[in-house]
Amino acid sequence: MTKLLFCIECGDMVMPYDEQKKPRWCRRGRHAIWWIIPTAGILEVYDKQRPTEGENPMWKSRCRVIGIHNEFLQRCIETSKEDKHLTYKDRWKDILEKTDDHYLFKSWETPMVIIIVGMTGDISWAKEVPKDV
Repeated sequence: MTKLLFCIECGDMVMPYDEQKKPRWCRRGRHAIWWIIPTAGILEVYDKQRPTEGENPMWKSRCRVIGIHNEFLQRCIETSKEDKHLTYKDRWKDILEKTDDHYLFKSWETPMVIIIVGMTGDISWAKEVPKDV
């Protein structure tokens, strides 16, 4: 899965660096994203306002993580002879049939998911930003 941070404040979409625990910030500098275990797809998100406001039940996160099915991206870019006659919808149905049941793509029946931080076991809030690694 390709994962991106979407900052609702500035509209920025931020892809984490390949390196582990190396934060990448949105343009406004409020949100950061980084890999904890890149090979397992586990990452953390930091919001500068969360430490002071996040415990308030009325606090609403101003970012999301967007997940895009990698095979969907690849097959829509690299069209094979067999795929040429297929629409995006047909390609997606074919990919979905081969997708493991534990992925949100399968249960939500979509090639892209918008995830609230903390909703899944692989995307969590960070209490602080990692120091230089």
